[in-house]
Amino acid sequence: MSASRPQRDLASARAAFRSGDMATAEKLLRRVLAREPSHFGAHELMGYVLGNRGDAEGAFKHLRKATQSASASAESWYYLARSFRDRGRHGEAVDAIGKAMSLRGEFPEALHDLGVALFELGKPREALAALDRARALAPGVFEIHYNRGRALDALQRYGDALASYAEALRLAPAHVGSWTNCGAVLHDLGRFEEALVHYDRALELSPTDEKALVNRAVTLRALDRLPDALEAYDRALALYPRNAEAWTFRGAVLDELGRPAEALQHYARALAIDPAFAEARWNEALTRLTLGEFEAGWEGFESRWLCRRPAGRRHTGTAPWLGKQPLQGKRILAWAEQGYGDTIQFCRYVPLLAERGADVVLEAPAALAGLLASLPACTVAVNAAADGGFDYQVPLLSLPLAFGTHLASVPNAVPYLSISPGRAREWADRIRKAEDRPRIGIACSGSEAHLHDRKRSMALREFDVLRPHASLYVIQKGLREADQGYLREAVEGIRYLGDEIRDFGDTAAIIANLDLVVSVDTAVAHLAGALGKDVWILLPQAAEWRWLVGRSDSPWYPTARLFRQERRGDWAGVMSRVREALQSLAA
Repeated sequence: MSASRPQRDLASARAAFRSGDMATAEKLLRRVLAREPSHFGAHELMGYVLGNRGDAEGAFKHLRKATQSASASAESWYYLARSFRDRGRHGEAVDAIGKAMSLRGEFPEALHDLGVALFELGKPREALAALDRARALAPGVFEIHYNRGRALDALQRYGDALASYAEALRLAPAHVGSWTNCGAVLHDLGRFEEALVHYDRALELSPTDEKALVNRAVTLRALDRLPDALEAYDRALALYPRNAEAWTFRGAVLDELGRPAEALQHYARALAIDPAFAEARWNEALTRLTLGEFEAGWEGFESRWLCRRPAGRRHTGTAPWLGKQPLQGKRILAWAEQGYGDTIQFCRYVPLLAERGADVVLEAPAALAGLLASLPACTVAVNAAADGGFDYQVPLLSLPLAFGTHLASVPNAVPYLSISPGRAREWADRIRKAEDRPRIGIACSGSEAHLHDRKRSMALREFDVLRPHASLYVIQKGLREADQGYLREAVEGIRYLGDEIRDFGDTAAIIANLDLVVSVDTAVAHLAGALGKDVWILLPQAAEWRWLVGRSDSPWYPTARLFRQERRGDWAGVMSRVREALQSLAA
């Protein structure tokens, strides 16, 4: 009679579990385990019961005991995997799911959870493969489409991510996470107004959703609606005062409004909450560089590699050089990490490496390679082999830190780049000087992919005020549709050379044949400065850190003159001052 009692209690516990009577099921299972402490079936069912009752720790303990049995079921392994996942132990979750599928084969729930665990382990490609298999088996489960969207977003397959989130919302129209994440993808695609619609819908469904509140503020900033962005951050921080991201990016808005001291207080607040939050350290570094505090700024600038979406770091298999080790007799690879303008600005440090006795190779984009070959004492490569026998490697924008650059020690002897005489003569034949009219090269816009392109670029039409006073040559490659339309209208006094430019060597040769360059903050401005040509640089009110604050000159380019907006977006005011300066110069 007593030998069958545990079996009867276990059967009754199962019936109670199926009927939803968790209290009775738990009571019966505890009686079984009091008699048979290693009873596999009782531990397994107790794990399910406690999980349903919200006792995650108790459920985890019993499921671990259940899976220690050779006869552990696929379900035990699966629910143990979920417990591992809930604890952030994603590697162990992957192993447990593998055990579950080895017993039962692939099933949608396990494949979904495998995808989630792999995603959390930073393996979005493997996560997507698992989620695709789950979708094939269970196409009507919205969580699969939602998490598939997350993986696609991480892989920067934004169009596919939008489609996956759209399917999740078709199946579950009130799912806040899908609305919010879809908004984030739209933001990354530059579709800011659509992103706002999605965040607003998420907040209608859940007015206190933390991610939607913060993301909405980020998008308002991208739309240049800075007062609205401040209010949105205030709303988020009122509910979530320990959100380091909100403090950081509210600080960035204050920076754009010309309030750097307040911005620094925000970054300090964010770092007090989360000392490892790289975005706060990065933004603080940019502000300090803007204020001319180079020592702290360059140190913090290294945090760019730790941000959520870091710049593409390469050559990590070679030891980094940040100024500590001697370079005599060493071979070092300096490599371009960011845009063309950054490469032109910071390649000035490459000869300094050679002065320390190094054999220097500079890795740079093909469009710049010919021009950068004019740097002394270095070899230029478009793609340097990772196994090229280098002792050290250094990204170009780490060189100011390595050389201890401060405001008074910027290496600014110009020109530090030069052009071939043959190219200069070639372009001299194409650019003829009009009588008593200076020849001015102009650039009105940069890459639309640039984070701050909306505020740094301007319409070509704004240069119209200079046409009566000079012969204008547009020396950038590529024009936006509206600017092309302007050129078709304004045929007198302005000529577009972009279609004739093969690389930056051509751009440099054109600049050599001009009297002046007037450019927005793009690579053309840096190139003119590096060539020692007079260049007038047109800046938004909140200019990039490299142009500092309140200055009309630049420590980086002695021949540069800076024209800053006095009010946000007021390019007309900038161009009026440029016209007056040009008239004074002519007089």
